[in-house]
Amino acid sequence: MLIITIKQGKEKSLLERQPWIYASAIDKVDGKPQEKMKPGSTAIVQSSSQQFLARAAYNSKSQIRARVWSFDPNEAVDHAMIKRRVKLALDKRAAALAKAGRNQLLALVKGEDDGLPGLLVDLYGGADGYLICQFQAGGVDAWKVAIV
Repeated sequence: MLIITIKQGKEKSLLERQPWIYASAIDKVDGKPQEKMKPGSTAIVQSSSQQFLARAAYNSKSQIRARVWSFDPNEAVDHAMIKRRVKLALDKRAAALAKAGRNQLLALVKGEDDGLPGLLVDLYGGADGYLICQFQAGGVDAWKVAIV
């Protein structure tokens, strides 16, 4: 697993539960080279004093180098977490889904708001309509099969 160390003084946004980590905030990334190059690799994010800050999806090719999955050190990033978050997003919008008309577009998953950074899912055409999924970050793209 990758370990992202944040520059001293740059951890404030993470302590305030901001889910994005920009390249300019990162001091170093430790781990296997192939993991560093694989968009969406799970990483532990730590402060310069090695205090746990978050678990995030890392992407070396993006200015937003990491998107936080969880601020809880005990929450694993796995299939069960992804499934749980998709279900919670759908449960939040169940009332709107029940009322969705045939010519209506309804947002079902709203990225960071639902703990799935970079994922947008819309429903067009009511309950028997089409799902439109946008995988806009390496982390959710790496979990595409579990999400779908």
